[in-house]
Amino acid sequence: MTTVLFVCTGNTCRSPMAECLFNALCRQHQADARAISAGIYTENGLPASGGAIRAMERRGLHLEDHRSSVIIPELLSQADVIMGVSKRHVDLIRSLYPDIKAQCRYFDPEIPDPYQGSDALYEYTATQMEPQIAALFHLLTTNA
Repeated sequence: MTTVLFVCTGNTCRSPMAECLFNALCRQHQADARAISAGIYTENGLPASGGAIRAMERRGLHLEDHRSSVIIPELLSQADVIMGVSKRHVDLIRSLYPDIKAQCRYFDPEIPDPYQGSDALYEYTATQMEPQIAALFHLLTTNA
């Protein structure tokens, strides 16, 4: 099974939405892949932000049970691909964990942080992620 680790800052907005969207594609296509997520500067156990939950609800997806995770070597070791929401996140992971084996990628264009923004901003964020997540899904599942 291919595992993608989506990484952002707090693991309450962007990376949980990316995880949710990627896993929805996996279910839809019965793919042997999955997503997990973590944050670089967070604490364990925080819920997803309300805006992220509502953006996923508008897509028929559920994020209510999400709880944040701090990025740790055990999570990194599970990942085949580490997908940062920005190049800065990937650069920081590489500097903190120079021995990681996973392929590192980042969203391009990068995904701005909607934290504490309006529902419209969260919706914009999800809309910006969707084609990039679909492209990553296609790349990973057609080359598997």
